[in-house]
Parts: sequence; C-alpha cells; structure tokens
Amino acid sequence: MNSEEKSNKYWSKIVTTENLVKEYIAKAKEDLKASEVLFKSKDYDWSFSISYNAILQASRALMAHNKVRSKGPSHNISILKFLQEFYKDKLEEDFLFILDKFRKKRHLAVYGIVEIVSEQECKFCMNLCKEFLLKVEGFVK
Repeated sequence: MNSEEKSNKYWSKIVTTENLVKEYIAKAKEDLKASEVLFKSKDYDWSFSISYNAILQASRALMAHNKVRSKGPSHNISILKFLQEFYKDKLEEDFLFILDKFRKKRHLAVYGIVEIVSEQECKFCMNLCKEFLLKVEGFVK
C-alpha cells in the first residue's frame, strides 16, 4: 500500500506541488543554520530544538512528496509513524529510535528542564540533521 492509498489517524492525502517540497527543504536548511548559530553561542537547548525542528521540516518534505500531511494532535508522532511506514528500509536502523529520543528530549528542553542538552548531544543532533537533509534531497529527486 502506498501513501496515496492510505489515509489514517496520522496523516491524510493532499494535493501537493514540487514547490511545497522545496519550501519544506528550504525551511529545514534555515533551521539548521539557526541551530549552528545558537550552537556557537553555547545555547545547546535551543540549538538542539531547532535542529530537531529541521528534521521535522525535512520529514514534512517527504510527506508532501508522498502526497500526505500529518494530522492529529501530535504532528511529531505522525511524522515518526510516516517515516516508520514508508522510509524505514531507506534510513539507518536506529534513526527512528534516535529521532524519538530527540522528540522527548526536545520536549523537556522547551517545556521543562533548563540546560538539559549537552554540547555532545547537540552536535550529534546537528550532524544527524545534516545527514538526513542530504538523504531527503535524494529521496525527492
């Protein structure tokens, strides 16, 4: 079953354009640049959060490419479910596990605990984001 045939509680079918896919990728790149600036200023919580957001934007590009968008109260979960169903075989084995850990850590950084993200975690997230963006650009070509 492909994404055009499937609409469920996590995503719904949409009519999309190549331009929308490009807009999501451009936004992901902007977020990554902002993350790098924050990293240099040692604001690891926000740098991490924005790197995570860049991964979400790149994931939205994949969804738009597959003519679906996330729906429901938790778009982060919808995006994870989409990646599990349609890109699991094209991503590193532990990518989705790590992305879910990042989702939880970002939630704490934004809504809970101050200075929860270490420099190493932040750098790892930024590097993962860069790798993922390159893959997404390859997937949508």
